[in-house]
Amino acid sequence: MRIDSKKQIADVEILKVRDLLRRVNNMDEWGADFVADRLKISLEKADRLVNELNRRGYIEPIRIYRQKQFYRKTLEGSTLGLASAAKPVKRKTADRIFSEFMDRVRRVNSDSSFLIKIKKVLVFGSYLTDAIHINDIDVAVELTWKENHPMVINEDKAQLALKLSSIAEKKGKQFSSFIDRLEWPEHEVRQFLKSRSRTLSIHSIHDEILNRVECKVFFSEH
Repeated sequence: MRIDSKKQIADVEILKVRDLLRRVNNMDEWGADFVADRLKISLEKADRLVNELNRRGYIEPIRIYRQKQFYRKTLEGSTLGLASAAKPVKRKTADRIFSEFMDRVRRVNSDSSFLIKIKKVLVFGSYLTDAIHINDIDVAVELTWKENHPMVINEDKAQLALKLSSIAEKKGKQFSSFIDRLEWPEHEVRQFLKSRSRTLSIHSIHDEILNRVECKVFFSEH
């Protein structure tokens, strides 16, 4: 699926909406306040966006708790989360980008400065076809802590994540929420794996869409 980067949904840039749907898992439940925090918009604007996403079928209401409506993304929402606004690349270029990505996978797993490792890499989408031009390279990664790492052994993972986010903050990294701090170890690895490539789309191994599309395992730690 390709999208026009100039378009908007409920006055919010479609690329920001795509990135929101890309980051949340299918089983995650969230409300308008979560959207407002993630996208740095007002709660009123977040409410309008959530209502429009629900109307278009990208999300669905799950439950009401303490007078607050919770939602989660649908299969259509997962598809939008996979969408690309980048121009297609030639197969040879895509092969080079993917090879460099796998080099970074191996680097993360062998480099002790990373406390998170890649356990599995799945590939799906147009890269698995014989197409001459590739819209984007869709990969799903399974991340986990390096349990044998000296800094990880017997450590509370939440506290360790906060410690790592504090170190990153001292180096100039800015965090907008407590959740961002907890997710920093994995987010740091995802940033490194993507390496600012517009052709690479990195997704969670738990995305429901993987149950509905052809996938190929390119790496698995035994």
